[in-house]
Amino acid sequence: MSYRKEIARQLSLEFDGDIFLHRRILRRSLDILADCLLKDGRIEIRDFGVFEIKKYQVRAVKHPVTKKLCNLSEKRIRFRPCKKITSLLKREQIDNK
Repeated sequence: MSYRKEIARQLSLEFDGDIFLHRRILRRSLDILADCLLKDGRIEIRDFGVFEIKKYQVRAVKHPVTKKLCNLSEKRIRFRPCKKITSLLKREQIDNK
């Protein structure tokens, strides 16, 4: 799992810049993406994938740990990777077997 701090460090190493500047740029970029997703309901990033908010009916489910009933929200974010990433993931699964 990559964290925002690690991604900013990789950017600063690649572009010979200040890590704090790259942290701010990354944070702002993610904020802009989140705002666009909330406003438009869909973000398409070429050669990466599509993020979209899908609306589902609210339904009651059991929490797997506590066994309490809780409601699943009506909106969920769905990510569909592009064909390039999908083929890379499939190749990675084959290599790991």
